[in-house]
Amino acid sequence: MKRFKKLLGKLFYNQWLVSITSLFWLLLRTGTKPTRAVYPCQQLARTNIAVFGLPSFLLLYHRFRHCPRTRAKMLSVLFLVVVFLGSYFFLKTLKKRQIWQSLNLVNQVTGADGEPAVVWISNSQATDGWSGDSGQVRSQVVETMLEEAIKALKTADSVVTAWTQILPCGNDCSGKKIAIKVNFNNSYGSGTGNNCYHDHCPTYQVINALLDQLINKKGISPGDINVYDTSRSFPDYFNNGISARFSGVKLNQYQGEGSSLSIKGTSIGRALAEADYLINMPLLRAHGMASITLSFKNHLGSTVDPSKFHGGFFGSSLSNNSLVQLNNQAAIKQKTILVVADALYGLKNGGPNCNNGCSQDGNFFTANSLFLSTDPVAVDSVMIDYMQSVRQAGWEDERNPRITYYTAAQNGLGNYATSCTSQNICSFVYTNIKLVKCEDGSCSGGEPTPTSAYSQGDINLDEIVNNQDALDFFPLYRANHWLSTYAPDPDGDGLVSLDDFGWIISDW
Repeated sequence: MKRFKKLLGKLFYNQWLVSITSLFWLLLRTGTKPTRAVYPCQQLARTNIAVFGLPSFLLLYHRFRHCPRTRAKMLSVLFLVVVFLGSYFFLKTLKKRQIWQSLNLVNQVTGADGEPAVVWISNSQATDGWSGDSGQVRSQVVETMLEEAIKALKTADSVVTAWTQILPCGNDCSGKKIAIKVNFNNSYGSGTGNNCYHDHCPTYQVINALLDQLINKKGISPGDINVYDTSRSFPDYFNNGISARFSGVKLNQYQGEGSSLSIKGTSIGRALAEADYLINMPLLRAHGMASITLSFKNHLGSTVDPSKFHGGFFGSSLSNNSLVQLNNQAAIKQKTILVVADALYGLKNGGPNCNNGCSQDGNFFTANSLFLSTDPVAVDSVMIDYMQSVRQAGWEDERNPRITYYTAAQNGLGNYATSCTSQNICSFVYTNIKLVKCEDGSCSGGEPTPTSAYSQGDINLDEIVNNQDALDFFPLYRANHWLSTYAPDPDGDGLVSLDDFGWIISDW
């Protein structure tokens, strides 16, 4: 009989262990984000509480009413639980507030290179809808866009002159090997059956536009160029589209092969390790795990095992941010000469894959753009602003992708900035980045810079100056009047004051 009672006691306490563990998990995971309650783990936790917790609770309630000693123990345990949960949520909220304040109070970090240029060129004629094999991309339009962009980036009168400035080898680049990193994260096999026919993958026309400049204009030997993604394979449409024009270019020659260079328990791919120069060609899209995929995260595919970097996307220091650690490696930091983002198409939520195919995914959009810079932090900063303006939403504080670029800039990897307010108004005006915005595929002489719509009193950027702008001015003024880069400064005197309100009224 004693053994039976002892067994019942063990079962009772094990039930409580399962119930309490499930309750803690449910509270910790859904307390800061109730939408997580639909996740499978949270559903299992609720089931455990219902199956094991409720019967035990009824038994304890009976003891609570009739046994003073049990009542005292239960109250003590309840007090400790409340203290633990209260401390957890307090510290979590404090951490989130500190991260948010760090991104807003210091809304830019300037590196040693001063004011890097970022070129954003768009042309509505670049694509004619979507197709997974790049069949709807207009190659000639894209080539003209890239020619305009590369000249504007270096304020050069010709593509050759621009590349002479970009390439460290200058006029004589014979024998120099160039690696071009593309993002085929959605490709898991070769041939027409792979996922890229239904998902967001690179367009070969953008690669061809780049290769045309390097090979036909700058004179780089095709055999010295390796387009790669170490951890993924290239589909047929991509290989065939490039080989039809540039048969000598190496296409993922060393797929899956590592080198003697290593980081976080994996090796850097041989294609990158053996290259003299690196061109990064990311895509424009959101990511369920990392919030966003741009030039920094693109280099997970420069390693043999990208999973080694999962879980460290939002650290606020070099020691705990895996993306900053990776991009701080000499093979990437010292070899990168250019970022050319293929932003013809974009994915504003979810990702990296489209749901039920890109054409059926409401988060998929046609941006018809290219973004270029020699500064990966600066170009990603601008693209994050663009994504926020398209999404009309920011990101959770602890999952804000700007944390990575703020941290990267603090460690000397480039210039970080943001032009967006908490109201998702993005002016694209920066004091530490020279943004060259080229529309309709032309840069109009190579050096146009955007003017803030605020200068016309258009506070809400709806291209109309009216009483709504006057109403929208005051929340921004109260929240940001000490940051002229963030806040509206319609009269352009470098100060945000009530004089700016008078300027709006005069324009209105």
